Amino acid sequence: MAKREMTGAQAFLETLRSWGTEYVFGVPGTTEAKLLDTWVDYKDIKYILTTHESVAVSMADGYSRASGKPGVVSLHTNVGLANGIGQIHNAKVNDIPLVITAGIKHTKIQGRTAFTTSHDIQESVKQYTKWDWTVLRPDAMSENLSRALKIATTYPTGPTFLAIPEDMQSGKAEIEIAEADGFRLPSAVRACPKEIEKAARMLLEAERPVIVTGSNVTKEGGWNEIIELAELTGVPVAEDSRVDFASFPTNHPQYVGPFNAFADVIKKADVILVVGMRLFTEFSVPTGPVIPETAKLIHMHSDPFEVAKLYPVSVGLVCDCKSGLRDLVQAVKAIGVDEAWRQKQLSRASELNASLKAKWDNGRKSVRGGKPIQRELLVFGICDIMDDETTVVNEGVTTGSILVNYLPRTNPKAWFATSGGCLGWGTGAALGVKIAWPERKVVALLGDGCLQFGIQALATAAKMNLAVTYVVAHNDIYAAVKEGILRVKGRAVETDTFPGTDISGPDYAKIAEGFGLTSFKVTEPEEILPTLRKAVSLNKPTLVDVYVESDVRLVDRF
Repeated sequence: MAKREMTGAQAFLETLRSWGTEYVFGVPGTTEAKLLDTWVDYKDIKYILTTHESVAVSMADGYSRASGKPGVVSLHTNVGLANGIGQIHNAKVNDIPLVITAGIKHTKIQGRTAFTTSHDIQESVKQYTKWDWTVLRPDAMSENLSRALKIATTYPTGPTFLAIPEDMQSGKAEIEIAEADGFRLPSAVRACPKEIEKAARMLLEAERPVIVTGSNVTKEGGWNEIIELAELTGVPVAEDSRVDFASFPTNHPQYVGPFNAFADVIKKADVILVVGMRLFTEFSVPTGPVIPETAKLIHMHSDPFEVAKLYPVSVGLVCDCKSGLRDLVQAVKAIGVDEAWRQKQLSRASELNASLKAKWDNGRKSVRGGKPIQRELLVFGICDIMDDETTVVNEGVTTGSILVNYLPRTNPKAWFATSGGCLGWGTGAALGVKIAWPERKVVALLGDGCLQFGIQALATAAKMNLAVTYVVAHNDIYAAVKEGILRVKGRAVETDTFPGTDISGPDYAKIAEGFGLTSFKVTEPEEILPTLRKAVSLNKPTLVDVYVESDVRLVDRF
């Protein structure tokens, strides 16, 4: 495109238009005034206003997960950026391609301790982003923004940051728009063919192999390919226990449940093929090796940092999951699968799958009725409304860990969660998913603590009439914090006193009504399923506040 005179703000929006950007999520201030004024003439790019920066970032996160496009966020100076950093961290952990921008004060008053300025705004996000920059000239706006978009969307994907001074928005120059086609890189990253063949032979020569799938399988388009590899070999398949994306159908006969380092299928494995999963995002100091020392490890991941990060590999495959799995399938076919070996693997998988289903059945049967409502009953209610057209967004810290075990995830659109650890993600992320997939039913499970962190998203849900059903596991306690205190086995246990855990008080149904949502309060077990069905059927923003037990049960974490 030939150069023409325009402002930096025009160049910013022209560049987004070139990249096919439909939405920008943001919370503006006066430093974005020129940009917002210019936006009037760019009606094809919708500015989605939120009332807290963390919601803007998490909405962009959810939108990017569902749409496959980079999420673009507009924040305000150092103070607005600070409010969004926790959710930027979540996006970094989950490799979500976001471009975070912040309008900052005029360059003439930078370094003068002017209002809402900081010594180094880039430094505040450097550890949470792949790349950061400040626009220094109006004619560099398009180049800088294109670079941010390119780096965000290049494997390993993740957030980038661009600071935009006021005078870089209003300043005019002869500017050439950096067209997206010249900056997009091919998404496929192929593994070394010799290593692919080595991995295929190692898998086929194993006695007790297991496949473990992670989020990148789905993010990188490998859902069908992982199923093909599994069925070609008959090998049992476990899923990353954190399940940020659904990565293998839970109704498949070779599915053996979430990864569990203590399960026999892992402890007795001689070859473990891990596809698109971090090894590991550790919660605490492990009591022993999570990958058995007797097992050969094959690890496929698009980020070379993740391969052999904590555990040495027998074969490391640095590639995107789609092309890597395709190549591995072809290598397995070229070598040939011994049918007797395959039947042996299918038999193992069938036994493990039957054991898993028995656990599911026993779990259902063992749950009592009555009050207080057991969290499992809420989980089973969500399971019972789940179908192939529903997406569940999970941010139930303790209840959600139960949901991971039971919820049917039959397609790559079934589920999203975050293992980043910054609360308040789910409320905004669910809205971003709904914007990307308006035809799907979106249900978000939230702990009451998580809801309080991201409650401002309810305002955006109501304002935009986004049909998300928020389900609150209301137990009046930071259960994860109490669990941690219980593990200390100290004075708190002796005195039955747990500081920093009581969050009782709010009436979330009334609060939701105040924001403009239709809300329901559930206090009886038999009300759960009909209320959930009614809320989803309304096809508008709703909140279901379910009062559940506040007891804490210790779970194994690694």
